[in-house]
Amino acid sequence: MGRAREGQRSVRAERTRAELVRAAARTFDRDGFGGASLLRISGEASASLGALTFHFPSKSALADEVQRQARDVVRALIAQTAIAGAEPLEAARLLTRDLVGALERDDRVRGAARLLREREGAGPGWMVEWAVAVQLQFARAARAGLLAPRAEPEEVAALVQYLMVGVEAAVRGRDSGVYPLQSARLWELLERGIAAS
Repeated sequence: MGRAREGQRSVRAERTRAELVRAAARTFDRDGFGGASLLRISGEASASLGALTFHFPSKSALADEVQRQARDVVRALIAQTAIAGAEPLEAARLLTRDLVGALERDDRVRGAARLLREREGAGPGWMVEWAVAVQLQFARAARAGLLAPRAEPEEVAALVQYLMVGVEAAVRGRDSGVYPLQSARLWELLERGIAAS
């Protein structure tokens, strides 16, 4: 009986912790790191301030967890693309498409994106891992002769990163449903400019 009760408490604690992280991600996305408060986050999660501080002793610890989980999401996208075994330009397109989807649907990724811009000393974050993976695909494409001679892998990867900053801003603007269509069209235009003839 004691073990069962302890197991139930553990499950409840994990659910509360997960909801606190989601609530923090939504709050960071909406209000930024400076505008978020532990009281607002606990209210968003329908949890007590005591429950929040039991799991996370500070706003920084909560922000660290949001960013860690966003990195895990992006690492899973990168691994999924690697498993698919697509050719390099297609792999870069899939990575970009999947990140757009994560920005649209995952509060943790959106919250971490804003934290990355606003929080000093937060480290490189998920964007660096995604950017490195995309640049590696463009480097593979160049070696395979799939890029136009004038298209340097580093420059193409930088351009895609700049486009993603715009996509993130558009997603935050919430004109829902516009981004997948636009990002697919942008990718077509980009590929016309960088692909070998």
